[in-house]
Amino acid sequence: MRYFETRYGAGVGMEEVRLADYQEPLWAAAFGVESLDLLFDQEIPARAIPIFDAAIDRFNHDPESLRHLLDPADRRGLSGNRRVFEQMRATLADHADASISGLIDSELGD
Repeated sequence: MRYFETRYGAGVGMEEVRLADYQEPLWAAAFGVESLDLLFDQEIPARAIPIFDAAIDRFNHDPESLRHLLDPADRRGLSGNRRVFEQMRATLADHADASISGLIDSELGD
């Protein structure tokens, strides 16, 4: 399992969003990239928010292009994954000093 980490409030605040290996193809397609590995690298809100907007737009206006990538084990479904994107975007929008990491490998071995 890997995760994205958003830090804000001079590094005091943190939001961590985990995703399972089986979710990565869906998320990559939503973001319009081949791989999530190079998506963000301590990206600031001004550059990250438009990327989230485009992904959310895909979920809202072209869900069928994503549906085939939804793993049966993913209990979030398409709408739940979209809500996670919306929450991540909201965190970035609410904190001008925020930055979002690229995918981090979990140290928990899960």
